[in-house]
Amino acid sequence: MKRPTLGTIVMGVVGFVILIWLLGIVVYPAENPSGIYTGKIISTASDSILRRACFDCHSNETNFPWYYHLPFVRIKMGHSINEGREELNFSHWEQTSPSRRRKIFRESLEYMDKGEMPPTDYTFFHPDAKLSKEDITQIRQDILQAQSDGSIGVQSSGNNGDDDDEKEEHDKD
Repeated sequence: MKRPTLGTIVMGVVGFVILIWLLGIVVYPAENPSGIYTGKIISTASDSILRRACFDCHSNETNFPWYYHLPFVRIKMGHSINEGREELNFSHWEQTSPSRRRKIFRESLEYMDKGEMPPTDYTFFHPDAKLSKEDITQIRQDILQAQSDGSIGVQSSGNNGDDDDEKEEHDKD
């Protein structure tokens, strides 16, 4: 059996990279879906923090950096963005039920407290997205204030919406 030449190996590697690059372009295009939300999510201060730290993965307002177009980076980032939008998309906030909003805020604060959101691989390239203790405190206080004044999680019916959390979890599975 004939051994492959250096030229054949190089051509194989180049072909593989081009294939991955083209696959990334088809599967993860560098464009945002239509629809953005311009209303208030929590408060002016907290919304500013959310836009800085969360919107690239959790909205239809992703800013695609130059390195997004690199073959393997595009696949990793595109997958992360799709997962983020699937879990929580602030561009669809007005369609999010009050019970789902409460659940999102509760879980998001847990992730922030543990340092899991935003993820380290994101903040490595976007250091301004890193959340400080003050940012988390601001978000927590604004959520509590919004819940107490009724602007988040208000149910128009007589129930408190807690069973909606279970129903939505079941629907997601």
